[in-house]
Amino acid sequence: MKQLYQSYWAARKRLQTEEATVSYLDTTNDTKYLKLFQKGKITAEEVAKKNHEEGLHYEVTILAEEKPISFLEIVHENNYIGVTFLDEVGRKYLKYQFKEVEPLKKLFLHEVWYYNYLSEDAINEDYRIHFAFDQEGNASYRKYDEINEKTLDYESKEPLDVSGLYEDYPEFGNYERLIKVERNMPLLDDMNNI
Repeated sequence: MKQLYQSYWAARKRLQTEEATVSYLDTTNDTKYLKLFQKGKITAEEVAKKNHEEGLHYEVTILAEEKPISFLEIVHENNYIGVTFLDEVGRKYLKYQFKEVEPLKKLFLHEVWYYNYLSEDAINEDYRIHFAFDQEGNASYRKYDEINEKTLDYESKEPLDVSGLYEDYPEFGNYERLIKVERNMPLLDDMNNI
């Protein structure tokens, strides 16, 4: 796998250029790296590393065989790391939202979004499911059925084991633990009923 310090534009299924990414990060972080980048004095990866060290927003796109398979949005100042996974045709199909529970040390996977499409040609999902977890073991999900225009809600009645939802805060460049799809998530047994 290869990682690029460039934003991925999910709606357009397109990797942003390094210049567009640095410009975007300058806007969101109120920094001024674009001119240095344009003069060849700093790379997009160096901008991301500086932002990581300073707790500012940066993004990483992960590629397998030169094709984007996931992207990360890391925003320490908002206690947030989002990891979005892409399907074979470049649509988002899964998103993990981590929050920092110990600054720069420990993350907790508190939200998961799953998107389902009727076919490879479909642009919009036929349904999506939003899972929410808290550290006390409470869990819930809501299924949004776009075709039938319905929602289905579920809440756990007893605390669940959420120990598998913790991750260490990543060091710069080491995102393997965050981009793993397989997770020990409560409620998966109940998924067969939705």
